[in-house]
Order: sequence, then C-alpha cells, then structure tokens
Amino acid sequence: MKTDLASLKKEFVRLTDVEVLKTELNRLSAEIRKFDLATAIPTAQRKRLEKRYRELKTRLTDLQKRLDSSFAKVSSFVRQAAGRSGTATTTAKKATRKRAGPARKKVSKKVAKKAAKKR
Repeated sequence: MKTDLASLKKEFVRLTDVEVLKTELNRLSAEIRKFDLATAIPTAQRKRLEKRYRELKTRLTDLQKRLDSSFAKVSSFVRQAAGRSGTATTTAKKATRKRAGPARKKVSKKVAKKAAKKR
C-alpha cells in the first residue's frame, strides 16, 4: 500500500486552514437543512417507523413506572429496616436490664423473717 505524501500534505494543509473549514461547514449545514426526511423515506416505511416509535415509547413509559414503583418499595423497606435496627437495639438493651435486675434484690419483710429464722 503506497501512500501519496504530496496529496496527504495538501489535504492536511487544507484542513488546517480555518477559512476552508468554515466554508466546508457552511456547505454541509446548508445541505442538511435542504434534506427532507419525508421525501427520503417512503410513506409505508415512515408509518411503520412511527408505529414502532410509539410502541417503544409506550414500553419505555411502562418500564419507567415499574422501575419507579420497585425503587419506592425497596427504599421504603430499607428505611423501615434502618428504623427498626435502631429501636431493636434500644429494646434489647432494656430487656437485658430488666432480666438482670438490680444488683441487690429487695425482699419482702415476710420473706426476710423466714430467712432470719432459718439461720
């Protein structure tokens, strides 16, 4: 594969010139403005594309709704779990305190008398 260095150099010089780039850009933009999609695509194909676009848009909307509801469910579950974990910890602490009781247990007078008699 042999490359023509002179033609590459000429093309490079042309592309580095700002005025040439501006004229080329203006030419392309005018060509794009003139392009009419309705005449370029046959009516049957255009209608089929429009139908598929509407179906796709409907599916995407439905999918977005389902994703939003799933996200809402998961986020509420996470919030509830986070809320429960804080209360569960404090409840567990309270329960262990109740089970342990005070260091010295209070005894009724009747039980204290019976214990004193046995000694």
